[in-house]
Amino acid sequence: MRAADVVRDHPPAGMTQDEIDRAIDTIRAPYPERTIRTFQSALASSPEPAEQAEQSEQINRVIRDLGLHPYVPPEPLPEVTPDDVYCVTWLALV
Repeated sequence: MRAADVVRDHPPAGMTQDEIDRAIDTIRAPYPERTIRTFQSALASSPEPAEQAEQSEQINRVIRDLGLHPYVPPEPLPEVTPDDVYCVTWLALV
């Protein structure tokens, strides 16, 4: 996503490297289209390439306002074994 590149290349003033990395991880999380459009509007807030620092500020504001966090993938479910199957299907032909 272009927003992550802007934050990486032009971080807001006063952000530590850990905060920058967390913001990039947050931006790269899978989001619904509505949230992606919010990031895109933050990028469009200042169309000039020289204003990428302002875009970075807007992106971080979106992260704060929406309360977004880095993506943590869910734990995989345990494997299904024959002992886990309790239902048996019967078929009768008449």
